[in-house]
Amino acid sequence: MKRFLFMGLVAFLSGCNSEQVVGEGVESSVDSSPLLTKYIIGKPNMAYFDAEKDVALRWGINLKHIFAGSQNREEIDTKNLEIKDSNVEANRFYDEKFGKDWQIKFKEEVEKEINKN
Repeated sequence: MKRFLFMGLVAFLSGCNSEQVVGEGVESSVDSSPLLTKYIIGKPNMAYFDAEKDVALRWGINLKHIFAGSQNREEIDTKNLEIKDSNVEANRFYDEKFGKDWQIKFKEEVEKEINKN
């Protein structure tokens, strides 16, 4: 009985360290794409950000939203500057992948997604 429990525990713990296989399609390309972070200040329109996540997933864009919450102006400005600096590489990558006007097309598709829902 102890062997059976030990074997089950070993199998369980070894499964925790194994790589998770990502299914076909967009998810694997999103993981390899650089992270694009959006810093949202004020009361967010969650329908817009949910649609933006859906469109980003379809396009293969690795997108993260950070909501500012209640912070003072100095904290907001500092965080905003950090995010702009960290997005430089991601913007360059997506400019090459989708073209210089990709952000306009992306926003248009997000608007269509909102209207669809």
